[in-house]
Amino acid sequence: MAPTNLITKKHWIVYVKPAILILLSLFFIYVALGLQTKWLATVILIFGPIIAISNVIKVLNFASIAWSFDGAELLVTRGILPWNKTRIQIPIFDLYDSVVSSGFLGHYLNFGHIGIRRTEGVTSQMGETHLSKAVHFSGIVNQYIQEYKSSRNPLKTVHDEVSNIGIELQRLVDLKNSGALTEEEYERLKKKLMDSPL
Repeated sequence: MAPTNLITKKHWIVYVKPAILILLSLFFIYVALGLQTKWLATVILIFGPIIAISNVIKVLNFASIAWSFDGAELLVTRGILPWNKTRIQIPIFDLYDSVVSSGFLGHYLNFGHIGIRRTEGVTSQMGETHLSKAVHFSGIVNQYIQEYKSSRNPLKTVHDEVSNIGIELQRLVDLKNSGALTEEEYERLKKKLMDSPL
């Protein structure tokens, strides 16, 4: 398969709620500046900026999340502040499979939830919700995983067959040493065994 460089980030739908809360906070702060009721204005002026700032941080955190796959490894990054940045690199040989789910809305707006299993079973799993083009991303990752697994199997088969030939050769040596085979029979069977295709 040709080299690839896939990147998926949070879908725009996750930004809608925090954006609305930021705009509402700013609106209420603006309204509070003209209020005659001082205690209500004070409450709004205290909590309005807190709500606005916390949602700005949420938007920045969403924007920092990225999953990228280059055919050889999966890279997951997140975090905006130096002390909370994370960077997870998973090589393809450590990936078992990728699963994706998307509901009714996700199907039509092209987003979904991706889960990655790192070993057979569910011993080590990581995931992310509301990723853009999740079905496409997960499908490509699975194609590369399957291609990698199929490229590894022939080597295992050859190794197993070489191991079997070694066992058969040792059995012939044991039969010759015990006197069950003559030197000529041993040489003939050994030649036949060594000439057989793997």
